[in-house]
Amino acid sequence: LGEDESSAVFSLFVKRVMLGGPGWYLGGALLLAASIAAIMSTADSGLIVLSLLISADFVRPLLRPSERTLKIISTAISVCFAGLSILLSELPGVSLEALWGLQQEMIIQAMP
Repeated sequence: LGEDESSAVFSLFVKRVMLGGPGWYLGGALLLAASIAAIMSTADSGLIVLSLLISADFVRPLLRPSERTLKIISTAISVCFAGLSILLSELPGVSLEALWGLQQEMIIQAMP
């Protein structure tokens, strides 16, 4: 398979399954739902890790906030990174693959 074909294998498989009839349509929908859930879980974990690293390594030692304040700051950091990811994904020439690589590099650089 070529590069374009290999990246579309899953969607082609789901399409073929869904064309098999009403029962198969439900199976294809479940496959799509499972893949979206996996993507969301991975994205959520990445945001949580970034938030934890920043709040635990920078905010807690420098500001010494209460636990409630630290939780609010961590949530705000997650929301900021989610918004930044959305904004960066809208730039021309930026793909989710590039954003994923940037996220992994940030995590590696932030780890002690």
